[in-house]
Amino acid sequence: MSDVGNLPVDRPAVNALSMEEVVAFLENVSPHYRNCFVTAFFTGMRLGEQVGLKWKSIDCRNKKSLIRESRVAGIEGRPIEGETLRNAIWTPALKRAGLEYRSMYHTRHSFATLVLSSGESVGWAQSMTGRASLRMIKEHYFRFIPNLTHQDGSAFSTKFEGVLAKTTPNRPIRGVRFFETL
Repeated sequence: MSDVGNLPVDRPAVNALSMEEVVAFLENVSPHYRNCFVTAFFTGMRLGEQVGLKWKSIDCRNKKSLIRESRVAGIEGRPIEGETLRNAIWTPALKRAGLEYRSMYHTRHSFATLVLSSGESVGWAQSMTGRASLRMIKEHYFRFIPNLTHQDGSAFSTKFEGVLAKTTPNRPIRGVRFFETL
């Protein structure tokens, strides 16, 4: 069986909410549930992690919470149920805000894309989303990472332009890009 690979799985595309859409959603969600969604959008916590959060895991002084457990359906009584929250709160708030439907899991995608698009390190995004490797971050969110430092190969080209000129003295080459990606 070790020679048998997993079948490819089609994953839904990341359709994260922009910051403007997050604000519109929060302005249109019931005030009773606003903190739940602020937590979801700005921590990347899954719903099960939110409802499984205990006071002992919250460090108000350092503004940190440790995700130590997650609620599994039916255990620990009846806190917020995902399906009820989606049908009664999430979907109507999206409609009131004039936003296209996305699953509630997109709060997590939104967190990741907002973190990366603001220039935070990929490693920090990986850590905050609890991913074991950078592979998932790269596969799903790479397009949201801005080129804030303009590290697009131009520094490399500029640095070694002189070397190229020396090795081809009869044909000076200036402003050459060593590689291009499409």
